[in-house]
Amino acid sequence: MPKSRYIPTDIKKEVAKRAKHLCEYCKCPKAYAPGPFDIEHIIPISKTGTSDSSNLAYSCNGCNGLKYNKIESIDPISNKLTPIFHPRKNKWSDHFTWSDDGLLVVYA
Repeated sequence: MPKSRYIPTDIKKEVAKRAKHLCEYCKCPKAYAPGPFDIEHIIPISKTGTSDSSNLAYSCNGCNGLKYNKIESIDPISNKLTPIFHPRKNKWSDHFTWSDDGLLVVYA
């Protein structure tokens, strides 16, 4: 697929359905999110990503805004530059969990 920011409606629906209408980064259900959800480029167009559905994630506004165009960040535990969570390659529960009160995502 060409390197384009345009994502057809049918692909957007496919991505949302694949994610079961949960943010693929924090697992927040769309029904409980304070803002809209986005179809987000996992590997940004600016970093060789495409608009192919395998490179798209269903993302809440908060996660999409924090991720922006990053593919790596400083790990707060090791203080080393580390690839960020990739929803097609990493298993969420290997990295994160919800706090007991359901208010925070925490490192697993």
